[in-house]
Amino acid sequence: MSRHPIGALALACLLVAPLPAASRDRPRASGARRAASAPTRAPAPSDTADRRARLLSAFSHGSQLRRCWDRAVLDHPTLTDRSLAVTLHVDAQGRTQRVDVRDPQAPDLAQCLVRAGLWLPWVGPGEAFQASTTVSFNRGG
Repeated sequence: MSRHPIGALALACLLVAPLPAASRDRPRASGARRAASAPTRAPAPSDTADRRARLLSAFSHGSQLRRCWDRAVLDHPTLTDRSLAVTLHVDAQGRTQRVDVRDPQAPDLAQCLVRAGLWLPWVGPGEAFQASTTVSFNRGG
C-alpha cells in the first residue's frame, strides 16, 4: 500500500509548526469585570404584574379546572359547592414551580388543581413571584 505524499507532508507540518496561541495565553477578565460588562436589566414592576396577570388568566380560564371539578363530583357525589384559595409560585425563568391549594374534604380535587397549575404555560423570564387567586366551584355548573 502506498502513502499519499500530501498526507505525509501535512502530518510533518503539524508536528513541526507551532500551534496558534491557546486560549490559556489570553488575558481573562476578572469576575467583577465580566459581571459589569454584561448588561442586566431588573424586571420592571409592570413586567411582573403583566406576567402575574397572564398566569392567573391562564389558570382561571383553562378547561382543566372544570375537568378537575367534574371528576371530583363523580368521585364524591356528596361534594358541596366550594371556594379554594390557590397560590402559584413562579421562578425567575417564568415556570410554575409549586402550587399551594388545600381541601381536606376533597384532597383529589386539590391534587388535580396542583397538577393543573404545574402545567401552566411559561410566562417568560423576570422576577420570581407568587400569584394568589380563589377558584369557586358549584354543582350547578
